[in-house]
Amino acid sequence: MRSVYERIVLGMLIFLMLFNMASVESSADMSAKPSISIKVDNAPESYYIALLDDYGFGKEDDAPAVTDIEEFDVDGGDVEEYLLNFSYEGWCYFQSPVGSDYKSCNENDMYEFSYMVPDPFRIIIIDANTGEVTLSDECDQKEYNCVVTYDFKTGEVTEHRAGRSFMRVFTVAFHYLMTLLLEFIVFLIFRYPRSRHNILMLMIINAITNIPLNLWLVSVVNGLGTFVITFFAEILILIFEAIAYGAALENDAEGYRAFGKGVGFSIVANVVSYVVGGMISLYVLGAIESILFWGYR
Repeated sequence: MRSVYERIVLGMLIFLMLFNMASVESSADMSAKPSISIKVDNAPESYYIALLDDYGFGKEDDAPAVTDIEEFDVDGGDVEEYLLNFSYEGWCYFQSPVGSDYKSCNENDMYEFSYMVPDPFRIIIIDANTGEVTLSDECDQKEYNCVVTYDFKTGEVTEHRAGRSFMRVFTVAFHYLMTLLLEFIVFLIFRYPRSRHNILMLMIINAITNIPLNLWLVSVVNGLGTFVITFFAEILILIFEAIAYGAALENDAEGYRAFGKGVGFSIVANVVSYVVGGMISLYVLGAIESILFWGYR
């Protein structure tokens, strides 16, 4: 029988393997993440799409006074280099510390930017055939998970808010149940007794941490402040769960060994939720939003 410490090491090895297999874009923990989902109407044949941020420059602030848009060199230009040097009336390329930055066009003209997104934002499209660069109107989003249609011809960005109440409830419930399922699998791997007490503690502790955080997240507009608060909140949640599981779960160990087992379980369970849960939620919630707001993927 493996010791608690061996299980912790094994869990961390599994995490590292999963992390290496997962792209940066698809890795996320099991709290709700801000996102901007875009459907482009009247799009050009081939293009690149990205988001712009004003980085706190207001219309009356001392924003960079670049008022001309330089075309992209389709013959030898590098898209990322062009975007990094792009500036127009204070709007610059939004390069996310986490997740993807720009995307190539796809057959459905549908795109999702997640984890960290600007607010307000503009959309930039680079025509891959002609090099022409087009900007959308400014969008001051109202929803944490923003769903918009961008009319390429008119520049208008329309945010869709119908059905958002259902999506908020579904997102909170989905994250809670998915976290519970993944942590229960880790619970079994750690060979905890499947007693009514332990299962109840698993449900209660997750309800205390997961549900309030996600209720708050889906009710606020995203931004750097939200990201920072969420980051520290999740650290506190990890500490709380480590102490709670160490103290509350019944097992065959005694004293400090029992507490240490609970701490190890909490760390591994959160790591698994971070990687596996994030990958699942990214695709499941994305598919649900596509059905609700666009009818297809």
